[in-house]
Amino acid sequence: MLTADKVWSCELELPKQTAHNLRPVVSYELDKHIPFTRDQVYFDVKTKSAEQPGMLQVMLVIIDRPRLNKVLDDAKALGKL
Repeated sequence: MLTADKVWSCELELPKQTAHNLRPVVSYELDKHIPFTRDQVYFDVKTKSAEQPGMLQVMLVIIDRPRLNKVLDDAKALGKL
């Protein structure tokens, strides 16, 4: 099972123009915001309401690949995936 303490998250503020291309933009910027390399993690993003005009608040959630792969393998073994 994955709990909140098993993932790393942070909020980013990006220009609103990045909304249409958010995942590639965050992927490119990822190494600046986390203590891992891009190939060591899985990540997802979710937009939030912006506090400043012209900006986009983004929640970035990251999990290391081995941890998520183990959860997925366990779920497959149990027939849950």
